[in-house]
Amino acid sequence: MNKHLLLIFICLIALASNAQTSDLVFLIPAGEKYEGQDVLKEMERIDPDYFKAYNQLMRGFMAESFSLYDLMQNYRVHQGKISEKEPLYIAFTQHGINQACRGFVLQTENGIIKKDETYYIDFDRDILDENPAKAGSITQVLPQEIGRIILSQLSGRVSQIVPKEHYFCTQTDRATAFYEGFAEHFRFISVQSEPDERIKRTIQEDLREIGVWLPKYIHGFRRDYNLKGRFGVFRASAPVWYPKLEIMRNHTFIEGRLIQRPPQLSRNDDPWLQILYKDASVWPDITRYRTMNNAVATEGVIATFFSYLIASNAKKNYYPPLYYRDFLPDDSTFIFERQIFPLRNEYLKIFTVLAKYVRMDVLDSRTQIIDFIEGYSKEFPDEAGLVKGIWRAASGIDYQPDLPEPLWVVNNNAHFTPWVLSQFGPKLKTYPFDINNCDSVELIAVKGVTPTDAVELIQYRNQKGGFQSLAQMASIPKLSPSAREGLAQLQPYQKEKISTKNPSPSWFYTYTLWAFLKTAFLYFIVIGLIYFGVAQLLHYHPKPVQYLWNFLQFFLLSLLGIVCTAITTRNIMLFMGFVLVILAIQYVFRRKQGMACWFEMGTTLFMSLLLVYSLY
Repeated sequence: MNKHLLLIFICLIALASNAQTSDLVFLIPAGEKYEGQDVLKEMERIDPDYFKAYNQLMRGFMAESFSLYDLMQNYRVHQGKISEKEPLYIAFTQHGINQACRGFVLQTENGIIKKDETYYIDFDRDILDENPAKAGSITQVLPQEIGRIILSQLSGRVSQIVPKEHYFCTQTDRATAFYEGFAEHFRFISVQSEPDERIKRTIQEDLREIGVWLPKYIHGFRRDYNLKGRFGVFRASAPVWYPKLEIMRNHTFIEGRLIQRPPQLSRNDDPWLQILYKDASVWPDITRYRTMNNAVATEGVIATFFSYLIASNAKKNYYPPLYYRDFLPDDSTFIFERQIFPLRNEYLKIFTVLAKYVRMDVLDSRTQIIDFIEGYSKEFPDEAGLVKGIWRAASGIDYQPDLPEPLWVVNNNAHFTPWVLSQFGPKLKTYPFDINNCDSVELIAVKGVTPTDAVELIQYRNQKGGFQSLAQMASIPKLSPSAREGLAQLQPYQKEKISTKNPSPSWFYTYTLWAFLKTAFLYFIVIGLIYFGVAQLLHYHPKPVQYLWNFLQFFLLSLLGIVCTAITTRNIMLFMGFVLVILAIQYVFRRKQGMACWFEMGTTLFMSLLLVYSLY
């Protein structure tokens, strides 16, 4: 039996060896460093992970994404952009990032080769053992990351402006929105185009389960911002539930067109908390549509546009066979129906437009999605009306090619938290924003600008079609003196002066613990006074150390509330279950102390009920 299994395994390895082309290379760590970088080497075909990787990746839309990459490489060779095709490198490491990267060090038989300009995909090794039939699995992540590489090679590497986390519904800069949105549409298409109905159905069921699970956290998160005196347990647990929300929005917001609506705003008095809540974009405001300016800077709108374009009848509009010649190898036999089926046809048209009309590697006033739509209309004039109609369907607004140029400035008096997953810090002192694409919240965050001033600025901007300079802003007659002074302190944007350092994972814990410690201390001042007053009425005289113990207990109960919220939607039930256990332990060890026992148990129960206010 063992011999038979060994023979089967050898045959499978041989099959994989024959099936894999030289255009796909698997990499693993070589176990050494070169100039501070991890050295990678090609995975041997006798490695058990080799067949597992090949079998896992060469299925469904993942296999088609490899083909799209290969076709793009052919195009670049024939256009004279590169001399020869570059394989698609996929590294399996322990970095835990699962994303496309540029530049690595390769170990070969002839020595070390630095490939500084070469793109590759860095996958965590454990991704091969995950269930592919789940939302957010490798079946969606791999096509997305290949999409990033394709766009970067056709249109140049993106130059990001805004140093904050980008999310599906969050407004950023136009280049980042286009780059991320184009890549993210592959997630949606990968599920819609999945040939295995069982896998497709399982992913869709997983998305529905996430949709049932999330509302508890969304509403709790909203209450953390809108209600006073809460500990913010839903904000603290964002690293657990927010990535699930992001996965769900990549699909449901495209299908349901919810991306057309801007995010709800909070009722918080702190403008910097309002900005953080707006960036989180936990739920849309169904009473409003995005503006054109807002839409072109929102990656979810871009992802929806490309998803609708791929799903449209545009993919059935074919061009003469010679049009596709540059996408095929020189020695290939041109079999039109086999090589250019509808979905691939539309992608090749998109690639052509990206290569000819879109630039990602420049920091100027370019609006990439408008460049794309205008270029598509020029390249395929018969589809001009169709592609503009698709923009209307995706964004909810009519296509408008003439937009005010971005005017990026920096608020140097900021208390800005750029990372949604690190809700309590750290805070940056600099906040860049586009004067011609901001809302009243960002204007009010400027020192001295009142809500009335913000309304006046936006009305003037809309009437004039955008501001040309900071001086023009300050010249508005109806502005208050304090607003003029605050606007005068804004500085022109200089990218090199803005910190873009990624957060350390420890920040999620250290800043959260510090925030909870401060809140618990303020709460306990009130609790301590009540505790002292009731003790006096009951002629109970607790020892000073008891006050310290109660504070520690209250702080620990607060942390327990975070844990309960992070692991279940029935957080209140679980929390009160733990409280009952604590009360039982208190009773067992203090039942002989009479008044002291019941008083301290009552104190524990009172503090627990107080925390329930933050848990619902």
